[in-house]
Amino acid sequence: MKFNLTSNFWGAVQDTPPLFAVVHRVTTDEEKAGRVFRALQRKLSTAALACLTTSLFSELPDLDLPLFRYVCKAVKAGQSIETNFADPDVLFVTNTYRKVRYERLRMMQFVRFQKTADGTYFAMIEPDYDVLPLIVPHFSDRFSEECWLIYDRRRRYGYYYAGHKSVRVTFEDGAEVFRLPDGRLSEAMRDEDEMWYQEMWRTYFNVSSI
Repeated sequence: MKFNLTSNFWGAVQDTPPLFAVVHRVTTDEEKAGRVFRALQRKLSTAALACLTTSLFSELPDLDLPLFRYVCKAVKAGQSIETNFADPDVLFVTNTYRKVRYERLRMMQFVRFQKTADGTYFAMIEPDYDVLPLIVPHFSDRFSEECWLIYDRRRRYGYYYAGHKSVRVTFEDGAEVFRLPDGRLSEAMRDEDEMWYQEMWRTYFNVSSI
């Protein structure tokens, strides 16, 4: 498998603004961002901070403003607002977090690796939310002695682990991975015992579904 490595976690996003829109570019200021985060640490619990950061992986276009208002309210409030679910912004962000957390758990439970001819374990996923970075630590710990690759077909990137650390990877257009519509490796790419493991997995999945 040939792939390109990249250290850009989020990737490049290029949006074309509407015809009459006014574009305001904001440059990240690490010092100001640090001050805001430290203020949130004083006002919110560790669980609430995780709620804010994890909700970002939903990629929901409607999250930006509720999340911004949540942060503003949290900084200004005299006490924590994280359990004030009567506030629509707190409720929306919390519900988004729960959806992402559930999707993360679902992927951790049902990711199915296929063993390739060269001994690498490969899995293709297509989660509702961008949870791949959230599940990588789990598999890095669980399969710390193996080489594996988990690829998100919808977002066109993956993580490759070679026994010591995981690296974000992207494939060149036309690579073999794009010719796997159902995520299954071709017979030439599979390890000779893989079909037997696939049959066991189908049996397990059917029983779990029932």
